[in-house]
Amino acid sequence: MIFLASNAILQVVKPCGRINSAMVVGRDTLYLYGGMMEVGDREVTLDDLYTLDLNKLDAWNLVIEASPFSVQQTSKTDEEICY
Repeated sequence: MIFLASNAILQVVKPCGRINSAMVVGRDTLYLYGGMMEVGDREVTLDDLYTLDLNKLDAWNLVIEASPFSVQQTSKTDEEICY
């Protein structure tokens, strides 16, 4: 989060760290889709889609928000997982 002088809050969008994602470049745009992340003993499958304009490299754009995650192993707490 970035705080502005006018007390407005600007939400910074960026993908979380992940492995096994799909990435492709088309028309000067990088597309990042899905993947997996590990949180403790949990493996969380991601199905979100982000784009990045390679001419500007100024901001990620969230195209498709992640659906509720699928967990392959259970853990003691749910507080560890955040997007």
